[in-house]
Amino acid sequence: MLTPQLAAAQAQQAALARMPVVVELVAHLQSDGFKFGRNVRLFGTQHLLAQTLGLCGALNALGLSYDRMALTGKAYSTHRESVGHLRALGVRTPIARSYPLASSQAEEQVRDLASAAAEVRGTLAGEVSPLLLVIDDGGHALTHARSWFPAPCRIVGVEQTASGFRQPGIAAVDFPTVDVAASAVKRHCEPAIVIDAVLQRTGSLIDMWQGGPVGVVGLGYIGMALCRRLAAAGVPLLVFDERADSFGTFTAVERTGSAFELIDRCGLILGCTGSDITRGFETDARERGLSSRSRTLISLSSGDSEFFTLRSMLLGAHADSTYAEGDIPDIAGSFASSPFVIRRNGFPINFDNSAESAPLEQIQGTIAALLAALCQAWSMADQPHQARRTMLDPPFQQWLFERWDAHLAASEGRGSRLSRALIERLSEPRSDPQSTQHCSSFGSWTKA
Repeated sequence: MLTPQLAAAQAQQAALARMPVVVELVAHLQSDGFKFGRNVRLFGTQHLLAQTLGLCGALNALGLSYDRMALTGKAYSTHRESVGHLRALGVRTPIARSYPLASSQAEEQVRDLASAAAEVRGTLAGEVSPLLLVIDDGGHALTHARSWFPAPCRIVGVEQTASGFRQPGIAAVDFPTVDVAASAVKRHCEPAIVIDAVLQRTGSLIDMWQGGPVGVVGLGYIGMALCRRLAAAGVPLLVFDERADSFGTFTAVERTGSAFELIDRCGLILGCTGSDITRGFETDARERGLSSRSRTLISLSSGDSEFFTLRSMLLGAHADSTYAEGDIPDIAGSFASSPFVIRRNGFPINFDNSAESAPLEQIQGTIAALLAALCQAWSMADQPHQARRTMLDPPFQQWLFERWDAHLAASEGRGSRLSRALIERLSEPRSDPQSTQHCSSFGSWTKA
């Protein structure tokens, strides 16, 4: 019978075997002499799935021991067996618990992070100039890190979501943070992977839908990829985006002027904004009236913000209920004599608490980007005058694109989705209105 440690090691090896881009990146970094210092710790939030098991293995191969890693997860993207493997290896993870149905995911995430931070602080006594690598998915670890880990602890960060850079308090973060979310390679390779996962979980619902157009709110990278895929399949779409220029030359959809009008006209609504599209919904329904029809609302955004106001209205007498980690309920109820269902409590539908949000062969590019960003952040820790928000290293983005896109093309039986020239142009060092997004290359091998 396998020991928990051996079972964890085998599961990790199996995950990495399906992520050859990550394995190649580790080999290049090792040949370049890269190794994390002994005073480094990893802290933050990730989806605690097989992909994170592989990420931790890659970090360990680069000198970061498992007992110096502390990660919290999210209720909607935590796989219990993967968490067990992480713990068996020595990674600190929270104990499974129940969550209040009426509370926000942000509140619960900060609570778990604060508890983990207290544990990590207790291990820092006596360490000389400790360095904390903060890896974040949503901005909560970044915005609280300095209060949890005051000087002399040094901090550098990595953020993988656009919503993380919209968090209140993010402007006050006073340490270098590598912006993976805005990297050209992630923005242009990942959306199709997310849409594949979404359609795998909702395709039958969309195919069977006969109640008028399907509503899509938000035309960012995910929303646009979704609209293009559904329009190509002949699905009638009604789309709202508050940015007038977001449609560009895309004309294969009907537009509407407000989120309320979209919800009023559609029975199936897909949210891709990352912000609450139902704020003010009660007032609009009272003043303008709401057509009588059943409605299903599905989020594709990180967190649970998309339908938060409506969700709170539908909970009613169930507001004091709880749910277990990984056992995410649908929220069903009536408003203005119309039945509503919010799938999976408003959490992103492409996560279902299985071991993989998407096949590892596809999502490996995101994991490679996070690994590189952590290495880049570590290399910036002792460099003076670093920008607080820094782009993912441009030569690395071009290296990653060539390998990631090749694997996507092979797995999908198609040609390259993008040209290297486009990725080079989109990843050029540039100045952002809020920060200088430029950093020197962290690995000489990327110039080869």
